[in-house]
Amino acid sequence: MKRRVWLGLALVGGAALTAPVGAQESRIVPPPVSSGRSLPVEPGVKPNITQEKTVMPGDAPTTSSGIVVTGPASDVPAGSYMEGEYRPSFSERVSGLGRVITRPFDFDWFNDFAGPNTAMRSDIEDPYWVRFEVLGGWLKNAKTPPLLTTSSPQTSLGIIGNEGTTVLFGGDIDVKTRLGARMTAGFWLEPSQALGFELSYSVLPKRGASIEESSEGDPLLALPYFDVTTNQQSSFIISREIIPSLGLVNQVNGLVKMELNSFFQEGQFNAIYNVSRGNRSRFDWYWGYRFMNLNENFNNQFIKDEIVQDANVPPNNIVLKRQTSADSFNATNYFNGINWGFRSEWYKNCWSFNIGASLALGMNSTRVDISGVTNKRETTNPFAANPTYSNVDSTGGVYALSSNIGRYEKNYFSVVPEVQFGVGYFFWDDCRLYCNYNFLAMTNVVRPGDQIDNNINPNILDGNGGNPANPAFLNKTTTFWLQTLSIGLEFRY
Repeated sequence: MKRRVWLGLALVGGAALTAPVGAQESRIVPPPVSSGRSLPVEPGVKPNITQEKTVMPGDAPTTSSGIVVTGPASDVPAGSYMEGEYRPSFSERVSGLGRVITRPFDFDWFNDFAGPNTAMRSDIEDPYWVRFEVLGGWLKNAKTPPLLTTSSPQTSLGIIGNEGTTVLFGGDIDVKTRLGARMTAGFWLEPSQALGFELSYSVLPKRGASIEESSEGDPLLALPYFDVTTNQQSSFIISREIIPSLGLVNQVNGLVKMELNSFFQEGQFNAIYNVSRGNRSRFDWYWGYRFMNLNENFNNQFIKDEIVQDANVPPNNIVLKRQTSADSFNATNYFNGINWGFRSEWYKNCWSFNIGASLALGMNSTRVDISGVTNKRETTNPFAANPTYSNVDSTGGVYALSSNIGRYEKNYFSVVPEVQFGVGYFFWDDCRLYCNYNFLAMTNVVRPGDQIDNNINPNILDGNGGNPANPAFLNKTTTFWLQTLSIGLEFRY
């Protein structure tokens, strides 16, 4: 009889001890089950963890759920949560992020908003990932000689160095911030994440700086240049007011439009090798192929109308001269090279932090296309009953003349270093919002502003030949840089 009483009490006590386990079972992430004590994490090897459920008090220390991990914490693979840890829900992660925004200087949230000892996963069971990013891009400013000027008083003629001359376009030109996109996809070959592959593509669409000015004589508009025949600054007049002192009607009206645009794209295909991976960090090497393309162009278009009184063209003695000209400088860079780099990530609660750097070495194939055209149309006695016309087309504008027009191609060895760092936030275990900053540079780049030669022989400007043969092709290269700030989402599955 006594034995039956003691047995009944033991069963009731055992049920009372094990009740909390069932009550909290839903808040614990089930561990992967394996046998034997786990070994330190090595690249290419999937570690194991041994777990035991404790049903009697007095044994090894247990968690609130009654589950104990027999291996050390360092043996826990990066792709799973430590046994007995609490995995926060989506609403709790959003609430924690809200505390960050409302209390940015109270750092208690960093340790407790997502629950104690939450280890971020490296997603061993999710071998695929995709990222979508919106980029804000800042390109290095373009540099050109002064290209459009005005003067007050007009007697300065827009000549550089004369009193009252102001540069309207040229010099250090901001090619504008622009929005772009980056898309990335990758996969691991096997669960241990020892080797994987990743493909990415980025684009910053065409954008730049421009100016459009028109004048019916006031203000004065001019295209400045250096006259190589006189070794003095000079200018090509686009618009100018009536000059009574000349003893005839002489008014020049004009319209000028200039623009300098840039387009950038790049792609990478890399193999990724995991060097080390812990419970809260990882370090990867990668190497592969990198492609970059920078295309920029400068266009100058103008219309010049000149009303001239000429005694040699009776009966009205009026000649209307219209000149339409265009200059174009297009510079294209195609880089193809081998890429090496590393990246490292650290995890803290729902946060991730990353840093990386790479270096690409390869060939930059450059091409510069320079073209110009002019149309001159004269109308004699435009107000007469039977006006006469003449129409002449010629090669060359103002900065693109017969002496430098053509296509110029050359290959240069180029170096492309890049650094990046960023921060991310896991809303779900398989979804991360992140923000990254990237800076890259490329050597031996051709840009259109560097190819504009404002040393001009006015005889060539008038359609004739002569020496010296200026403007000339300058064949200048420079170092280009680009900064991007991106916000994106990463999905793993």
